[in-house]
Amino acid sequence: MKVVIDTNVVVSAALVDQGLPAAILDLAANRIIRMFVSPAVLAEYDTVLRRPRLSLNPATVASTSSS
Repeated sequence: MKVVIDTNVVVSAALVDQGLPAAILDLAANRIIRMFVSPAVLAEYDTVLRRPRLSLNPATVASTSSS
C-alpha cells in the first residue's frame, strides 16, 4: 500500500511513542506500507518538528523527518 502521511500524524508520532500515529510510522519504517513524500512534504515535516513549542530532541527530529 502506498501512503502519504500527513504532517499531523508525524508530529503526533514524534510526541507520543504509542498510539495510531506511531503505529503508522512503524509500518512505514518496517516497509509494511510504502511512504511517499515529496521534497516539499519533507521540508514541512522538518519545519514543523523544529517548532520550539514542541520541545523535541533534535535527534528525534532528524530521525522522524527522514523516515
